[in-house]
Amino acid sequence: MGINRKSGVDPSVDLNVPVDETVLDLVWQQAQLQPRATAISSDTRTLSYGALVDSVERLRDYLAAAGVAPSAFVAIHGGRSITMVMAILASMVLGAVVIPVESSLPTRRKQLLESLIKPSIVLHCDIDDDHMYTSRAGVRGLRLFDGSEENLHSDDGTRPYLVPPPTAPAYVFFTSGTSGRATAVLGRHSAVTHFVQWEAAEFAVGAKDRIPLLARWSFDAVLRDMFLPLTAGGCLCIPSKSVDNPIRLMEWLDQQAVTMFHSVPSTFASLLSEPPTGIGLERLHHVLLSGEPLHGALVSRWQSVFPRSECEFVNLYGPTETTMVKTYYRVPRTTPPESYSAGYPLPNTQIWITAGQGRLCPQGTRGEVHIRTPFRAIGYLTSETRLRHRFYRNPFREDAEDLVFKTGDIGRVDEKGRLWISGRVDDQVKIRGWRVHPAEVTAILRSCPAISQGVVIPWKKRGAVTKLAAFFVPRDGEAPTESVRRYLAERLPGPMVPDIVIPLNRLPLSANGKVDRKALLRKKEIPQTRKDPPTTATEKTVCEMWASQLEHESIGIYDDFFSVGGHSLAAAVAVARIRKRFSVEFPLRLLFQNRTVHDVAAVVDRLLVETATG
Repeated sequence: MGINRKSGVDPSVDLNVPVDETVLDLVWQQAQLQPRATAISSDTRTLSYGALVDSVERLRDYLAAAGVAPSAFVAIHGGRSITMVMAILASMVLGAVVIPVESSLPTRRKQLLESLIKPSIVLHCDIDDDHMYTSRAGVRGLRLFDGSEENLHSDDGTRPYLVPPPTAPAYVFFTSGTSGRATAVLGRHSAVTHFVQWEAAEFAVGAKDRIPLLARWSFDAVLRDMFLPLTAGGCLCIPSKSVDNPIRLMEWLDQQAVTMFHSVPSTFASLLSEPPTGIGLERLHHVLLSGEPLHGALVSRWQSVFPRSECEFVNLYGPTETTMVKTYYRVPRTTPPESYSAGYPLPNTQIWITAGQGRLCPQGTRGEVHIRTPFRAIGYLTSETRLRHRFYRNPFREDAEDLVFKTGDIGRVDEKGRLWISGRVDDQVKIRGWRVHPAEVTAILRSCPAISQGVVIPWKKRGAVTKLAAFFVPRDGEAPTESVRRYLAERLPGPMVPDIVIPLNRLPLSANGKVDRKALLRKKEIPQTRKDPPTTATEKTVCEMWASQLEHESIGIYDDFFSVGGHSLAAAVAVARIRKRFSVEFPLRLLFQNRTVHDVAAVVDRLLVETATG
């Protein structure tokens, strides 16, 4: 295979450079340099770097005595908390491979993930009884609570510990799989170190910075939220559970004097949907967005809400398999275009655009995007076939460790070396930053006992966000849509649950006998629940708000918010709008407890009366 000089890359060059430290080494160095500086801040307590390391070492000794050993798989369940951070650090110091699991995931989803990895121990961090998860027989479970490490005793250095080498495996995260089940990606320490050191240097991150933990634990982006501030000497800020909607989050970011944060464009857009008044976010100097295409309209919206802001936007791109992100684009302060480039490769990274037979394309030519870097994941744990298909040896070098990753994205590299993404080679979609293969969701749908046939496809109206639509044929002619939706919600994370669930008498077939997806997409109307019109002014307002937000022509007062396209992120936006429109205190939990317009309006009217007579 010859080298195409017009491709702009030399695939024969050696990209490898030694990485002598892990992120653990860097955190402990900060504790030596500035032991009294604040490392973590939450609503319950604040820890200095010295106190953090001391607490982690106590927890490390406790976990070692409990059986956590090098190379052991340790599942760590929890939400955003200091305890969760310390459990990950303590397990990693012992050389264990951590599997962070968001406690809010459905129980059946947790069972599925555990069955794929089979951890030797499960840690439950700050989890109440309602969210406790019972592991399979033979797996030990330990509960850790905020501050519990203070009651643990260190072994005072009598037990020898060796920080794992940079090449050692560090973590497992899951991505959606084409085979109908989740795929486990095994990452290494050196790749995390490489990324956070690059990011800290590129954006001058240091002791002055305050960075929030916003990503969920089941999303690999949480590693940069957690390790960037702790390795650079900044402060990791952890929001409380009460920060449950966009308005409160924006207020909290302002109160915490946050200087930079990472997000997904759709999530960031929700923050700007109903921005609170009286906040300036004056100290915010960088917003880094990834997981979805970044459009100019979002940047324009920020500029209109915060016209005096000097904040710089950065577009990031890269799949989990190449460790968080591998290209970046610093958005210029000019009139925003329709969409932004995915940007330039990070150091020690090459972007290849390939055509048939793996040929490198000239600059400007569209092809499949392949990423070459030594700072990538080790591979997949659950699919040897997928491993061989997605990772392949660099044909331009005699090095078995020089692997290239096939992203499945379609794109081009322009004459300036910038990457532009324009599509996919398959039907994978991004929903709220999550990679979703409809095949995995279809497999779960077809396992539902109440249906005989089913298929899940991406559904996107012009100018709207991508959603998933599930079509099914009831078994024995009867299967309530809500029961099918509930079945899916019990087994899938929120972004993978179809927004649209439609029963059919039969699935349309093409001439070759396969499901005719184009025929399904041609459906103009999506069946809804009965459209009882509003009878009060409050009901009318809520109907109009939901119809606008969820892109429906109309909403009936007995429509369930989560049955007409609502999800957790949309719920947070809906709650923010209710609070702002009616000037009432309306917690997120009330929407989950009162899911119809009729019930929400009744609660709002009661709150208005209480406020007036208060």
